[in-house]
Amino acid sequence: MPPDDESSAAASPSSESYTKVLQGRYELGRVLGKGGSSKVYRARDVRTGVHVAAKAVRKPHHPCSPEDAAAARRSVERELAALRRVRGHPHVVRLLDVLASRSTVYLVLDLARGGSVQSALEERGRSDEPVARRLFGQLVSALSHAHARGVFHRDVKPDNLLLDERGDLKFTDFGL
Repeated sequence: MPPDDESSAAASPSSESYTKVLQGRYELGRVLGKGGSSKVYRARDVRTGVHVAAKAVRKPHHPCSPEDAAAARRSVERELAALRRVRGHPHVVRLLDVLASRSTVYLVLDLARGGSVQSALEERGRSDEPVARRLFGQLVSALSHAHARGVFHRDVKPDNLLLDERGDLKFTDFGL
């Protein structure tokens, strides 16, 4: 089955191998993580060369009840609405773009190069108190920002707390 609105891409000259181009705008690379209803890919903006994350949410396939299809659509719409409402905070991941094909909706987000807090804990163990205090303060700030805008996350866990290249927190995954 041919991909929808996507075409294969040659491997880029960089160390990252890109396999697909989304609508001529983003090259998809390796999978960074998987969730219950989505996968997150490392990607690169073809126009600017900036690295981003592309969250691929599969649309329900046939046979599928109209209720299931409507629930899946509402879930993506709810995540988009939440990301738009909380934009502008330095510790919340930014929504950069939204693309859709027949089978998948792609949310293009900031790339948090430091990985998740969960993976950092597994690799390095406990953080020292000043680092933990700084990250906790950033989390409280992000949660306060979201709550002030009527957005309640409902799935706060180390997997949904990412670190940028400076080690600052990026709160993510507003879909459930």
